[in-house]
Amino acid sequence: MVSLNCENEGLVEASARCDGHSLHLLVRDTGSAQVAHQQAGHGIGLKNTRERLTHFYREEYEMKAGALRAGGFESGDYHSL
Repeated sequence: MVSLNCENEGLVEASARCDGHSLHLLVRDTGSAQVAHQQAGHGIGLKNTRERLTHFYREEYEMKAGALRAGGFESGDYHSL
């Protein structure tokens, strides 16, 4: 796992692991612990990620993304090798 400190409160973590014939990628941004208002983005990064996964793996992948209860965001990708 790779961890980077953010300019504001929070931490960005990225990890990758193989499990048999599957690759699991995870990116998590813990964000601030005092998130009063979360601004919705345009989803361009997630859209680009889905398009690239579809291009390379067709229907052989799963992508989940969403806000974390304690603040921040998490995205996970799983696909066959």
